Amino acid sequence: MHTIHRITASIALSAGTLVAGCSSGFETSGIVLDGDGKPLAKAVVTLFDGISPDFGFSTPVSDDGTFTAGISTAPGIERFRMVTSCDGYHDDERIVYSDDNASHRIVLSRLPAQKDVELNSVGIQVLLDEDSVRFVPDTTAGG
Repeated sequence: MHTIHRITASIALSAGTLVAGCSSGFETSGIVLDGDGKPLAKAVVTLFDGISPDFGFSTPVSDDGTFTAGISTAPGIERFRMVTSCDGYHDDERIVYSDDNASHRIVLSRLPAQKDVELNSVGIQVLLDEDSVRFVPDTTAGG
């Protein structure tokens, strides 16, 4: 893992004042696997800094499951939230620190299988049990 330092000079002239700004960055790496140890190539790793917790930078995982993710931040930020997500799996969320040089091994667990239920506009009432669908007879219609 590397810490990136980038200096960005912003020049603004207002009433004879020169203003300059700096930014730095953070980069981390690792591998994303499923519960069987297979790479999850469709996963995405997103880094959030401590100043803007709702703004992050996302990086797709490569075919072999590895990633290198980075984010530009204000100087002095040392704590980052890393969220790894993949369709059909629980997200992994962890806090990483700028001085942590470890390569992350992220194992995502599969979400429970969801059952498809097709609904129609005929107005048939159904009861959804754990493993079955039962139709409820319409007792309001004469017949």
